[in-house]
Amino acid sequence: MTAPAGRAEPDEPDEPDEPVLPDLGRTFPGPFPKSPHAGYAAAETGRWLARFPLLEPAAAEALRDITCRGVAVTYPEADPDGLALAAALFVWFVALDDTHAETAAAADPAAYVRRIAGLLPVLGGGPAGPADDPFGAALADLLARLRERAGPALRHRLAGDLRDTLTATVWEAHVLSDPESVPLAEYLTLRRYTVLAPAAATMAEVLAPDPAGERALESEPARRLREAVCDLAGWLNDLASYRRERRRAAEPLSLPTVLRNARRCSLPEAFAEASRMCEERAAEARALIGELTADPAGPLAGYAARLGAVVHSYAWHIAHARYAG
Repeated sequence: MTAPAGRAEPDEPDEPDEPVLPDLGRTFPGPFPKSPHAGYAAAETGRWLARFPLLEPAAAEALRDITCRGVAVTYPEADPDGLALAAALFVWFVALDDTHAETAAAADPAAYVRRIAGLLPVLGGGPAGPADDPFGAALADLLARLRERAGPALRHRLAGDLRDTLTATVWEAHVLSDPESVPLAEYLTLRRYTVLAPAAATMAEVLAPDPAGERALESEPARRLREAVCDLAGWLNDLASYRRERRRAAEPLSLPTVLRNARRCSLPEAFAEASRMCEERAAEARALIGELTADPAGPLAGYAARLGAVVHSYAWHIAHARYAG
């Protein structure tokens, strides 16, 4: 296929020598607080993975390592069992993504639709599904543990977040092989759901329920902050994992390539714009957090501070070896 005028061919050597990652030092400077319970979460997650073999042992161990250290940054004040629950949830999603999504889903989107369809009844409170499906059984176990910690409103919100994310990954599977067909506005809307950030934000409330309740969390400032955090999570992941993704596809579905197609620019220019977008979104999130925490007794002060820790975790993750070129 001939590239549109002004846009580089996908295999043209226009990749930056080093990906232009955003500077979050002014908005979210480290070092970040960490939970002292990462070791406990790792041990519990290891036992949980022995019950639900979602990945081969070596891959499971690597995922357990990054996840349990990451949730210690995401939820620095969580109790040990709460941190272990969050770690298991994140391991479940990433294992599902690594096993059934990405390349496998692009090769057979219909099979991926059936894979996700089998999980939706579990999210609705139904049985775990076939006995030979560790993902369904593991999800049922996670939801049972969640019932022990959270009331109906938070449980339904987390289930809705997971449903939204799984549905968005179905969209992703259908466009993964043809990034040029994806409009920028569509990508920006859906990308915030194809990462686990919405569920990560709700899990912060599960582990430390806010006395302000659901009404405050549905307010306009809370919604804007949540969207900024979720956007930032997806965009940072795109920039940090671009080289790894390009080893799988000459034109990965990623913010830099979608920007390149939309702007008819070079890949380094698209990287630079994506980096600026991250910095602007981080500044917006920081301003909202500052506004909502100005009064420590305000109805959204605790929520805003906890979403700040979610941003910390994504800033921490992009420096991990999982995303190294």
